[in-house]
Amino acid sequence: MCSDFSVKLTKENMEGYYQAHGIKWSDCDYLSFCVDKLNFRISVGGEQIGLVVLSISNQVCSILDLQVKQEYQGKGIGSFCLEYIFKLAAQNDCAWLKLGVFTDNPAVNLYKRFGFIVHSKGGGLLKMEKPVTSLINSGH
Repeated sequence: MCSDFSVKLTKENMEGYYQAHGIKWSDCDYLSFCVDKLNFRISVGGEQIGLVVLSISNQVCSILDLQVKQEYQGKGIGSFCLEYIFKLAAQNDCAWLKLGVFTDNPAVNLYKRFGFIVHSKGGGLLKMEKPVTSLINSGH
């Protein structure tokens, strides 16, 4: 279940993208969005520094949210989380990993490095995906 930390961090990290793309942020909508999803805390030395929200259904693992505090970004934490998600997807017999990301979010580069390809574009978002079998074969 999402927490006040999750709402605050996601709002801080995503507020500029929401404004740039004309989307209104709602704490309540975000909390509702997290219900019945797999929610993981990212911690370093006992301090929560991020979160991951996943959905696994019909052989698809969807990365719904991956947030890291700004002061911890660029230190390999996102890559570590993706590696963990890939293993989790394989363990759950998923055929695909999918995610959505704003077109102007630098995280697009991280996802491309991990072999995600753009499946569709629209509304300022990229829908990206990658077959799980390619994760196992490529080491990512």
